[in-house]
Order: sequence, then structure tokens, then C-alpha cells
Amino acid sequence: MSFGFWRALFDKKYDALWVARLHRAFPAGSGSRSEVAAVMSNLVPFRNRLAHHETIVQRPIAEHYEEMLTLAGLVDPEARVWIESISRVEQVLAERP
Repeated sequence: MSFGFWRALFDKKYDALWVARLHRAFPAGSGSRSEVAAVMSNLVPFRNRLAHHETIVQRPIAEHYEEMLTLAGLVDPEARVWIESISRVEQVLAERP
């Protein structure tokens, strides 16, 4: 399934699906569909740039990285901690000119 498919699952038209099932996929979240939708919507343009091999030099990479961590943390806080422990993103960003 495409990233767009997963992002679309958090649109308002799927509120019934969110209430019935999808909210369980984000146990560390507030339970609000809009919380997940907002993070996903912010990440879609960044993901598309990456997927299409477009430049990301002018993008707010640190912000997008935090959004990715937030999304992972909504699914599983331990997953976020693990990702942060192995990631080199902050190191690379600190070293860039």
C-alpha cells in the first residue's frame, strides 16, 4: 500500500473506522484522529520529495525528523526511543555546513 493510502485513512470521512478500529493502532496517542492526521499530512510532501529523488536541502529536515519520531511514538513509545538510539540524523544535521 502506498503512503498516500495510509495517510488517507485518517481523513474525516473515515471517522467511523477510526472510532471502531484505527485508534487502537496509536495507543500512546490522545485518541484523536486529527492528531495522527496532522502529523501524517505534514510528512506527506517530505516523503514524496524523498520518494521522487527530489532535493530536500531547503526542507526543515529536523522538523520532519521530529514528526517521524512523533508518529512512531504514537504507535509505540519504545519504538521511538529505539529509533532515536540508532539514528544518525541529528549528528548529520549538526555536522552539515
